[in-house]
Amino acid sequence: MKLTDLKLLRLLAAMCFTLAVVAVSWSQTVTAITVSPMSTQGGTPAAGIVTLSGNAGPAGAIVSLTSSNGAATVFASVVVLSGDKTATFSIFTSPVSADTDVTIAGTLNGSTASTTFQIVPASLESVSAVGPVLGGSSATGWVTLSGLAGANGTVVNLSSNNKALILPPSVTVAAVANEFTFKTTRVSSPTTVTITATLGEVTQTTTVKILSQNSLASLSVYPTVTPGGTGTYVSVDITLQAPSGAGGTEVRLASNSPCVAIPSSVTIPAGRNYASLSLMPTAVSRATAVTLTGTMGGATQKVSFVVDNGFQFSVSPETVLTGTSTKGTITLTAPAPPGGLAFSLKAEVSGSVSVTMPSTVTVHAGATQASFPISTGASTSDGFATVTAVDPNGLSSLSYFDIAATWELQDIQVNPTSVSAGSQVPVTVTLNLPAPSGGIVVSLGSSNASAVTVPPTVTVPAGQTFATVAATVQKLNVGTSLTLNANLDGETRTASLSVTIPLPGVTFTVLDPVGWPNASVVAIGSNSQFGKVYNQSGQHAALWSGSSNSFLDLNPPSWDSSSLAAASGKLQAGSVTNQSPNSSISHAAVWAGTSTSFYDLNPRGAVSSIANGIFANVVVGSYVPTGRGGVSHAVLWKGDAVHWVDLNPANWTNSVALATDGKSIVGQVGGDPGFGLPSAAYWSSGTNTSFVDLQPQGIGWWSSATTGVDGNTQIGWFTQIGMGAHQTTVIYGPYAAIWTGTAASLKSINPGGWFASEANGLTGDVIVGSVTAGAVDPLGDYYPLFTHAGLWWNLGSNFIDLQAASGGNWSFSTATGVYADAQGLHIVGNADGQAILWFVPAGALPQSRLASVGARVGP
Repeated sequence: MKLTDLKLLRLLAAMCFTLAVVAVSWSQTVTAITVSPMSTQGGTPAAGIVTLSGNAGPAGAIVSLTSSNGAATVFASVVVLSGDKTATFSIFTSPVSADTDVTIAGTLNGSTASTTFQIVPASLESVSAVGPVLGGSSATGWVTLSGLAGANGTVVNLSSNNKALILPPSVTVAAVANEFTFKTTRVSSPTTVTITATLGEVTQTTTVKILSQNSLASLSVYPTVTPGGTGTYVSVDITLQAPSGAGGTEVRLASNSPCVAIPSSVTIPAGRNYASLSLMPTAVSRATAVTLTGTMGGATQKVSFVVDNGFQFSVSPETVLTGTSTKGTITLTAPAPPGGLAFSLKAEVSGSVSVTMPSTVTVHAGATQASFPISTGASTSDGFATVTAVDPNGLSSLSYFDIAATWELQDIQVNPTSVSAGSQVPVTVTLNLPAPSGGIVVSLGSSNASAVTVPPTVTVPAGQTFATVAATVQKLNVGTSLTLNANLDGETRTASLSVTIPLPGVTFTVLDPVGWPNASVVAIGSNSQFGKVYNQSGQHAALWSGSSNSFLDLNPPSWDSSSLAAASGKLQAGSVTNQSPNSSISHAAVWAGTSTSFYDLNPRGAVSSIANGIFANVVVGSYVPTGRGGVSHAVLWKGDAVHWVDLNPANWTNSVALATDGKSIVGQVGGDPGFGLPSAAYWSSGTNTSFVDLQPQGIGWWSSATTGVDGNTQIGWFTQIGMGAHQTTVIYGPYAAIWTGTAASLKSINPGGWFASEANGLTGDVIVGSVTAGAVDPLGDYYPLFTHAGLWWNLGSNFIDLQAASGGNWSFSTATGVYADAQGLHIVGNADGQAILWFVPAGALPQSRLASVGARVGP
């Protein structure tokens, strides 16, 4: 054999050995499956680890996974990455009612390894109960588990060590916690009872104190220092030791000072242990200590607070040129006491500006006002300053002002923003500072001079911040939208203007009947319109048939007032009200075209109710349940007062149903009274479980409501929140919107050039409502100028100013309902306190006369 042949054999042998090693490394087996922890509570995940006999090859290794019991689930496989020997995988467990052993197995290349771990049920974590409790009343307790209950629930046994507290033998926990109700008997003296809860080997206890009589636990106020005479309220909380029994509990109240008036008593309703009052202190000349006294059940509680001389602090002017001065003024609600009233002052600035002012200012005895100068330093950039005044008791008030390096063009506004062809419209330009001697000249222009012309310039007079000129709208054959612009030293501001051509055949009729100074119409049928008429003595439900002299009074003889909210076929829905010296009671009702056909829908046991929508014999609205303190629930009636459904969804305190198409319902839901922003609501059927929250979630969304529904389309409005100048909070909207059953489907149909809008009525693809023109003040806050009735079609894709199209001349108008037939659109609404019926003939809405709606959200 040659040497070269020997080398070749050695090379081949080495290659074979390498290939064998590679083959072995790519054909690993599973040697172990481990789980941590080996015992875990159902509903809590565990971690598994698969271990191979060696490192995985270049393509990794896919290990199949299985579980022997549905109480634990794993993914079908786990990948051991190339070069690794182990991989971690998740084990998801479900709640169980008893100890459950589960085997997790892993398989690779015919090899299998496994391990067994245990899933244990949740244990009893605690038992708690409301207390103290007045003897003879019922209360609520809760049992809480350490985790989720099993699929069939977990039974916790209950017992009491005293017959004065009567418990159910057990409570079944369906999730983590569940409540139970217990009863108490009357006791001759305060008695402490132990409640014992038992689950398996675990026992938990809590105590409940049963009172022989209730008493006043505490009286508290907030804030402890408050200004008098400024409209500021102080909140008073009255708390009992235990919830009131049947009939409620009266607490007598008194104040030692005439500057704080308080009712002689307050009644805390049954089932509640607290009440709150809001008191408005009157003006005082000096700090006055006030003591409030509450008495009940032999117990007296007192609380004291200070009513201070209220004051307001302002800075004027609110914008100054750098190097000049402004003035701060403190105004008291009552003359200063002997010796005067001293205020400390401080200023904070933003930017490279500076401010100089005194550190204190005194309102002299007998005076109500004091002023002081605020000087600004020279600067080449803008900024602003916040000045705070603090009285001797710590009450403070702040005001801020802008410091400008030069004169700037702040705004150009057109009012109104929608005009008819052949008219004039005022255009106002605004500066950030009063103009100097000789005035400030601002250049003007139009994006479509053939449609609207403006003077080339306008001069803001010396000492003024604004000037107004007239823009001339030419006679046009078609409507258009354009912008007007103003320019000062290269800085440009623009304003939108829409020119509308009155549509041929579009008319309106005033429905106000003789003898009723005001009327409102909210619904329309094939030949009738529905709403209310009102004067100083009250309001009556009303029906019209196309003219003012067709008016029919539907107010039932036994009720003081009434109003209609909706109609369907020959039926109308609304409410009736009876007044008393201290309260008013409203009941939902339906009519069939006459006052004597009135039918009371108020549910049995309800405090009050109101009907807002109707389709065939399905009526929706809201009612106030007994003992719920004014909380309202959405409700659906099925033809009469007996067959009704509470639509209030879980986790929502308040709700109201506003409209229905016979199947689905829309309206609004909200949190606690005074709290919890309202959200648009949609019920796909007549049950509370079909509820869908249509309010989008996330930063910037504020509130919403749905007001109409037709099939899969819902209409309404939404608002948004943002930050204005100086970090002030600004609410934008409302903006008209449509939904198709989900929050994500929300689409704004706010027309371009309008600051706000609302959608009120819907039929097919036609929507009616209103649009509002407005302006923004120097702080970034929006304020309305006027509101016009509006009409959308193609589900909001096209829009027309209905007031302008009909030639109406009102400062306020809105459309509330629409009915379509072969002749055209019949639309009802209100304008400056008048009931209005519009008619838009079929074919009168050519797209050439209208601009498409913009997807504008926020100003």
